[in-house]
Amino acid sequence: MKNGFAFFTPLTRRWRGMSRRRRGAIFVTTLGVIVILSGLLLAFAQDMRTEVIAAGNRASQIQADAIELAGEKYVMAMIDYYNSTAPVTNAAGSSVTDSWSLVYNTPAQAVQVGNGYFWIIRPNEQSDTEYDYGIVDECSKLNLNVASFNANMLLQLPTGITQDVADAVIDWKTPAAQGSQDGAQTDYYNGLAIPYEAKNQPYETVDEMMLVRGIGVNELYGLDANHDGIVDDGERAASSNSNSTSGGVSASADTRGIARYLTVWSQGEIMVQPITTGGTAGAGRGGATAGRAGGGGGGGTTTSVASGLINVNTASENVFIALGLTQSEANSLVTAAQGQSGGLIQQSDIQTAMGGSVPSSFYNQVTTSSYQYSADIVAVSGDGRAYKRVKIIIDCSPKAEAGSTGSSGSASPLSGSSANGVASTASASAVPSCVMVYRRDLSNFGWPLPQDIRTALRSGQPIEPGVPGSNLQDNGRQ
Repeated sequence: MKNGFAFFTPLTRRWRGMSRRRRGAIFVTTLGVIVILSGLLLAFAQDMRTEVIAAGNRASQIQADAIELAGEKYVMAMIDYYNSTAPVTNAAGSSVTDSWSLVYNTPAQAVQVGNGYFWIIRPNEQSDTEYDYGIVDECSKLNLNVASFNANMLLQLPTGITQDVADAVIDWKTPAAQGSQDGAQTDYYNGLAIPYEAKNQPYETVDEMMLVRGIGVNELYGLDANHDGIVDDGERAASSNSNSTSGGVSASADTRGIARYLTVWSQGEIMVQPITTGGTAGAGRGGATAGRAGGGGGGGTTTSVASGLINVNTASENVFIALGLTQSEANSLVTAAQGQSGGLIQQSDIQTAMGGSVPSSFYNQVTTSSYQYSADIVAVSGDGRAYKRVKIIIDCSPKAEAGSTGSSGSASPLSGSSANGVASTASASAVPSCVMVYRRDLSNFGWPLPQDIRTALRSGQPIEPGVPGSNLQDNGRQ
């Protein structure tokens, strides 16, 4: 420095320029590191958000599963209540399940479990746009496996089934040698793109009918794609390009198909005079104790359990028409059963309802005591995030006590094809023991109830539980 002035040599100027460039490089590098760290932080935050949502969804699904299982226990408990605690006495003098109260008085709409809910849904026989709720009596349907079920019954249902399809349905469950002229046997099924043989054995499920010629999803469930008993606008729009379904079933005949009229699980007590039997010789009790082994030679009464009987208190008009009743007779029977608390119990009740004499053969086709019930349970978590839907069938047929002369009344769906439809004869002292014989997860069909329910739950609004005893006014039987 000279006279207060600094002198910069070329070396000094070069050094300062390099220093400025170095500082710029560090600044850019720092910015890059900050950007990278910020990106990692955002990615980590997004992963954490995803994990939190996934954990919440999983917790909600666990809750929905638990609520659905509670629904199954609820159905079992209600059946047991009307079977053991509050039964009715039938025409034979036996204490049997109060089917009428079980089907129409069981609360089944928005039943609360914790902060979640479940519903028991079923088709509304009168309308395909209105919901109905409650347990279903399997004896309200036609049993595919009993010998009395024939092609004419299918033709009487409002489904548009044609004769050849109806014959094919019957041929599937009967021996090949007894096949009909217009039905289908193994030679037809072997000619398909994916060949298989005709079963020629009883049906195990109603859905098995989709293996039969002319029967598919459209025939069984019509436009009701998610099998909830409701045909919504989306389902109607999906079928708007076709006026009819395949296989000879008109979509306008019944928009929900034939599945809701059919079952392979139905047993009840016949309404004719109970059978009287003698006890097995030997020491022990005899008389009116159903002829137990070891009983004396005295006569006893047994409870005759038959497959395929139709419950007069729970069946629809269309099922009665398929049995051979006129529209007027079927309407009178349904109206009387619906209007009488507890339903029709005695043969005289049925006679009065139908306005005169009733053929004795009709009593061999019907019952007031059912042993199998089904429930389509829909459960939702308290936050509306998750749901579970399961269909179950409960068998409460009487099981004969050890030493009883009667065979077990718990017939499988494969045991109901005897000539008269009688599956077994259990003793009057048989013990009803309810067991679940069928369970199917239907969650893959989607949420079957209005979306408003889940929307309300997600926003923290509770659902008003259903009103007990309200099912009867809304059941819409036809």
